[in-house]
Amino acid sequence: TFSSFAQYGTSFYHLGNATMQSTDYNPAYFPEGKFFLKLPGPGMNLYLNNAFSYSDLFTKQDNGDLAVNANDLINDFGKSFNITGDASFNLFHVGYQFGPRNQPDSTGLGISLFVNLRSNFNLALPGSLMDILWQGNGAFIGDKQTLAFGVNSTMYLERGLGLAYTLPQSNLKLGLRLKMLNGYSNFSTPSDTEATFLTKGPEDSYALEASYENMMIRSAGLVNIKDAEEGSTGYLDGFTETDDYTSLAIPANKGFAVDLGAEYKIDSNFTVALAINDLGVINWTENVSTYGLRDSSFQLPDFNLLEDDLGTVIEDTFNNNFDYYQLNEAYKTNLPTRIVASLIYTPWDDKTDIIATMNSRIIQGEFRSGFGIGINRKFGPKFILSTSVTKMPQQGLNMGAAISATAGFIQFYAGVDRMFGYSVYNLDWIQGQAGINLVWQWTKTYQKSQAT
Repeated sequence: TFSSFAQYGTSFYHLGNATMQSTDYNPAYFPEGKFFLKLPGPGMNLYLNNAFSYSDLFTKQDNGDLAVNANDLINDFGKSFNITGDASFNLFHVGYQFGPRNQPDSTGLGISLFVNLRSNFNLALPGSLMDILWQGNGAFIGDKQTLAFGVNSTMYLERGLGLAYTLPQSNLKLGLRLKMLNGYSNFSTPSDTEATFLTKGPEDSYALEASYENMMIRSAGLVNIKDAEEGSTGYLDGFTETDDYTSLAIPANKGFAVDLGAEYKIDSNFTVALAINDLGVINWTENVSTYGLRDSSFQLPDFNLLEDDLGTVIEDTFNNNFDYYQLNEAYKTNLPTRIVASLIYTPWDDKTDIIATMNSRIIQGEFRSGFGIGINRKFGPKFILSTSVTKMPQQGLNMGAAISATAGFIQFYAGVDRMFGYSVYNLDWIQGQAGINLVWQWTKTYQKSQAT
């Protein structure tokens, strides 16, 4: 359903190649040093984005009562709105660099192995649908409304190999990650799910016509829709009853993905970087259950609210026009692909960078982007700080910051894109990332001689 999704962490991404976690955003990045080991416990990345907060929906009156601001809220939705969540838990990450890759005029290969537990949730709804449900169809007379919507919730395990390489005698760095996927659960609609409503004019007694296509909800994995409906988890219980914890940890829903990254230094002042991550698919074959409606169109029959029973009218409409079915067939879902592009300007020395970044995604054919511009400053080889102004989809401007600090062989990192406005009453989005690495570096002195 969601062909492109950016995992927002702009301020942390602006740290460049300071940490191994930078390779999550661009596989061409690889830290300076030899050996890196990520501690699995304290590392995570979280992003949530909602179109509204509690204060947008409810307002406390002078007498203490709560009032619903539905009209103002729906008017602010625009063409569409979405609720997005993304979380990543790093279980294992180790990297080693062969050769002096980060030295001038040199080549080198960085190799990493990683295991991550990841989950994402996306819900996209057209604003006009909420308008119709709340205010009725009076404002849409003669106006055909095509309402594309979708939901996709996925949890999966990824294991992979990362490669980062600098071309000989070149300003170009390339990165590639190959990932094996195992899906734990999925709830989704097809990418072309939509409904259409048309309210005719007075000459047709304001008749309402409706049609729908590919209206289904698919589910698979440890718990599916049927399990939730019946209140049982027989498929999940089967693993624990037989002590088959290996199959529980690495499920049979398999997939594959690749990440691509590049960084090119144009001249001494300008560098560009681009990454396209999570180009992949998961084939859902285990514990599959799909509920759907066969494609159809109908017209709501004429009725009189004073004389006819509305409940009976609606029940008859559903019984006469909705053909339900259930499938247990395997299906595939694409991963929510992340795209990150940036322009780096180095105005003074190699310790200060000014970076402009765009994170993009497409939800049901609508292009959505987040932006950030910030400064990255290296105060020393073991202390780097970045600050950014960020603009996320559906949100206003905010401040972000990130830090990487190393003491001995222990490296701490943290970053947020939102530094202000964390009251529960007004909270509508949040992003944060933190963790600890073990880093070993061996330094060498490289000398160049020139014959005359």
